[in-house]
Amino acid sequence: MKITTKLFLAFTCFGSFSFAANLSYQDLRLSSELSALVYCQNEHGPECRDSFVINNATLPINWYLGREVKANIRIKATKNLAVNHYSQGGEFWQNLHQLSTKTTRLNSEADSFQSLTIYDGKTNTVYISLRGSNNLVNWLLNLTVTPETFASDPTIKVHSGFNHFLKSVLASRMQNSSLTLQEWLEQIELAHKPSYVLTGHSLGAAGALLLSAKLIDNKIPANRVKLITYGQPAVGYWGFVSKYQPLITNYIRVVNIGNPDKIFGYFSPSSVGDPVVSSINVFNYQHFGTALVIAIDKNHGIDESLPPSLPDSFKYQISIHDRYNYRDFIWVCDVFSQNCPTVVRAN
Repeated sequence: MKITTKLFLAFTCFGSFSFAANLSYQDLRLSSELSALVYCQNEHGPECRDSFVINNATLPINWYLGREVKANIRIKATKNLAVNHYSQGGEFWQNLHQLSTKTTRLNSEADSFQSLTIYDGKTNTVYISLRGSNNLVNWLLNLTVTPETFASDPTIKVHSGFNHFLKSVLASRMQNSSLTLQEWLEQIELAHKPSYVLTGHSLGAAGALLLSAKLIDNKIPANRVKLITYGQPAVGYWGFVSKYQPLITNYIRVVNIGNPDKIFGYFSPSSVGDPVVSSINVFNYQHFGTALVIAIDKNHGIDESLPPSLPDSFKYQISIHDRYNYRDFIWVCDVFSQNCPTVVRAN
């Protein structure tokens, strides 16, 4: 059966990508694939693919897996989830305890964090993708909306859960190696001075933005850093935005509003679209970057996985956050050609 899927394209921030000239459709295409691929372990178990094709070259993937890392959430093979304190302000963990295995579905072998890197020597480019929410540990980070200082600057406040997520990801270790992601990045920068393409979906997208800021703080020129995120929540207060908006200039946020006709049938205009994108704006966290606004509403099975008792309006709005909706749009639409279709037919 054919399903008609509407695509709607709009640009914010001066109405075009002219000020993000270093980004290409190839960057978008690769980032959309990698932002979905990084969920590999979630979908296929620990045996994830070990290579990826870029520019007709088969390149190795470095996988990073995190368990007992910087967020200090230690998974026990018992009925409880033991939560420890992180030295740089972890008070929000204090009341998180006595969570049953049935609720968490986690055990001592669970990987709370996953990311990947690829180095393309031909173009001297590093690709980094951070996985979004995949377990209770990740969702606890999402819900930790209290602000904390970023980059040792008291005027810059960011979502503490997202900041702890990035610390955890950077401390995670390469599969079958003791090398952390932080150490690998330091080595690759020292050896090659590469360009970076960072991406992620949802929580992974928030982490990718913070990682971009850290790279620039580490004196990596802004023209070597590209950032493309999917379904990204806002990350920082105005102090964060005012510092990094002029620095992170090659930055596109892909935002899905679903089928506008269907949305307006369910919601008021102020609440349309991917709920994650605007979910924490009420806490004064703010977006920046170039917003690429799309409309695609294939549910990819999410509706079927939610309890039947939930209203269709709720299930629909959750379904448009799915990472494959974002990937599907980029695969069929070269936004830089300005020749995107208005209707796509898909199985």
